[in-house]
This record gives sequence, C-alpha cells and structure tokens, in this order.
Amino acid sequence: MKHHLNNLNFLKETGTIHSGERYFIISVILTTVVGFFTYNLLEGHPAGGIGTVFAGLIALGCPTWLGGMIGTSSDDYRLKPCHEHIQQGGAVVMVDVNNPAEKD
Repeated sequence: MKHHLNNLNFLKETGTIHSGERYFIISVILTTVVGFFTYNLLEGHPAGGIGTVFAGLIALGCPTWLGGMIGTSSDDYRLKPCHEHIQQGGAVVMVDVNNPAEKD
C-alpha cells in the first residue's frame, strides 16, 4: 500500500552531484598547477596564452566530468546505509527539520 510518496529523481538517488563537486575541487587545484606549468613552458610563444587557457579548461573539465560519471554508478552517500532496505522494496522518508533552538 503506497501513500503517494514521491520517488527520488536521478540526481538525488545517485552520487552524481556530490562526486562531481569533490572532483571539481580536485580539478581546480589541478588547473592551477597545469596553468602554471603551461604558461612557463609556452612563455614567449605567440599562442602561449591560448594554449594555457585551453590546457586549463581541459584540466578543469575532465576531472569534473569524470567525477560525475563515477557518481552516477553509485548510490548517494546519504542513502548507502539504507541500500539493502531500498533494494528489498522498502521506503526511506527523509524529512528536513529546523532546529528549534535556531531563531528565524
């Protein structure tokens, strides 16, 4: 008997966003390192600036994309403890509750 509970959408069910964010942080650090070395390597070359920007975009985009792809193949980190229960057809209800000590 179901009481009209909403199913999770794809992004909330999988770890796509969480994993993508973690790999984005890694890619920002990687972009800084790649940009520094590319700029020094191509210093004085006519296409040095464009090459540095292109290398930075690749260093920023690839790990972020990879993190999202890794996240799509795994459950959300908040749902992992309930994975067996969900696989057996059970339901998990997540409720956001404000802290009563918190003043609006």
